[in-house]
Amino acid sequence: MSSLPLLTMMMVVPLLGAIIVAALPGDSARLAKPIALGASLVTLVLALLAWARFDTGATEQFQLAEVHPWIPQFGVSYAVGVDGIALSLIVMAAILTPICLLAAWNDVSDEGYSREKRYFALMLVLEAFMVGVFAATDVFLFYVFFEAMLIPVYFLIGLFGGPRRQYAAVKFLLFSLAGGLVMLVSVIATYVVGPGGDDGFLITSLTGNLDASTDALRWMFVGFFIALYLAFFLLRDGPALVRRVAAAIPLDERHKRALAQKFATVIRATIKGNIAIDGCIVKTAGVD
Repeated sequence: MSSLPLLTMMMVVPLLGAIIVAALPGDSARLAKPIALGASLVTLVLALLAWARFDTGATEQFQLAEVHPWIPQFGVSYAVGVDGIALSLIVMAAILTPICLLAAWNDVSDEGYSREKRYFALMLVLEAFMVGVFAATDVFLFYVFFEAMLIPVYFLIGLFGGPRRQYAAVKFLLFSLAGGLVMLVSVIATYVVGPGGDDGFLITSLTGNLDASTDALRWMFVGFFIALYLAFFLLRDGPALVRRVAAAIPLDERHKRALAQKFATVIRATIKGNIAIDGCIVKTAGVD
C-alpha cells in the first residue's frame, strides 16, 4: 500500500474513463454518463485515500512523491508530489468533478448520446490534467500539464458554450497561447539559472539554488504570473475589466457599449458545469 502511486492513478483513472466513454459504440452510448460518473467517483476515493495518508507532521517538502526520468538530456522528469495546499486543491477537483457531471446529467442530451459522450469525456480529461497541474513537482512537467489542460477547456467552450461560443473559444485559445509562450520563457529561464543536470527542472533541485539576481528572479515571477493570469482572467475578471477599459477610452457612449458588448461575448459563452472552471481551473492561476 505504501508504494501505491496514488497521484498517477488519479490521472490515469479519469483518462481511461474518458477513452472508454469516447470509444463507446452508438448502441452503447447511453452508458457514457454512468461510466464517467463512476470514473470520477473512483478518482475521488483515491483523492480521499491520499488525504488519509498525508502526514501533517512530516518534514519532507512533498509527500506521495514519484520521480522518474523523462527527458534527462534536458533535465526533465516525471515528478509528482503534494504538499498540504496541492493536496487540498486535488481533493477539491475530485469533489467538484462528479458534482459537475451530475449537474449536467440532463443538460447535454438535446442532440443525442453523441453530444453526451463528448461532454463527459472532456470533463474526465480535464480532471486528469487538473490533478497533473496540482501534483507536478517538475517545472517543465507543470508547464506540459497546464497547456494540456487548456485543450479540453477550449472544446468545452466551443461545443457547449452559449451564444457565439466559437468566437469565445478562439478568444480563449489566443489568450492561452500568448500566456503559454510567456510561461515557456520563464520555464527555460528557471532551468538556465538553476543547477542544471538530469533533474534540473525539479522543484526540490531548484529551491534555494537559483543563481540569478533579484531583478532576474522578479522578471521570471512576472512571466509565470502573466501566463497564469492571461489564461483565465476572462473567466473571472473579464466583465469588470471590460467596463473599466471601455470607460477609459475616449469614445461616445454608443461605441463604448458596442466595445463592451463585443468583449463580454467571451464571458457570456460559459460552459455547462462551469463550477469546475471557477472552483478548480481558476485556482491554478491563483485567482481568488
